[in-house]
Amino acid sequence: MTGEPLTPQKRTEIEAVGGAPVPVYGLSEAGVIAAGCNQSHPQSDHCHLYKDTTAIISHRQNVPHSDLFVESYLFTSLLYESPKILLNVGMGDYGEISSESCACVFGKVGFDTCLNNIRSYEKLTGEGVTFVDTDFIRIVERDLPERFGGRSTDYQLVEKEDSRGFTHLQLLVSPRVGEIQETEVLDRFLSLLRRAEASPDSWSQSGTEMWKQSNMLQIVREFPFPTVSGKIMPFFVSKPKSVPSEERSTASQKI
Repeated sequence: MTGEPLTPQKRTEIEAVGGAPVPVYGLSEAGVIAAGCNQSHPQSDHCHLYKDTTAIISHRQNVPHSDLFVESYLFTSLLYESPKILLNVGMGDYGEISSESCACVFGKVGFDTCLNNIRSYEKLTGEGVTFVDTDFIRIVERDLPERFGGRSTDYQLVEKEDSRGFTHLQLLVSPRVGEIQETEVLDRFLSLLRRAEASPDSWSQSGTEMWKQSNMLQIVREFPFPTVSGKIMPFFVSKPKSVPSEERSTASQKI
């Protein structure tokens, strides 16, 4: 898999139908820079860095619109043929970097730098909310389907901004999921976020309570939005369509 994290739930679903998921980590600016192997690892997205093409270090990075910090990946290209020359360039991803031996082919040729728990702090951050360092992905992909039915791609949280600039949140539940009590789904979702062990106290105490009191979060029975490449992500930011200046002027005159 590439383009989205190979989470434990996604690996389980792929293996359940006889597939053999292999994580592949790549950048459009540098090509494939890391890949999984045929050995068993506790992390679902364990990858070996291609040390002959790319160097990597981590950097403490502030997450936009929050007071959280993550260990952001910074990449340097080593190949002359690399599509672009990179020197400690961040791509909005973070995760763990370790040095470990492995019995696979990668390990035998010296690719002992490993990456895992790879996530994007940009794709999990909107203008009004961030889910970095929370159990949000696990809740959307595993906990909600286990409780109410469906699969990991049948639930999605969408952030929308209306024409006045106000932010609204919608928890999309695919029509493929059977009959549900919307209030029960909403209460369960908020409860799981509050109780999540990995959720920062400052966020879990203020964010969910604010949503509940203001009715900011609503359940919508629609299919989750795909990305341009057709992937279903757990969090989707829907940008408002721009209105031509002449239309805005006409609308203001009518008001």
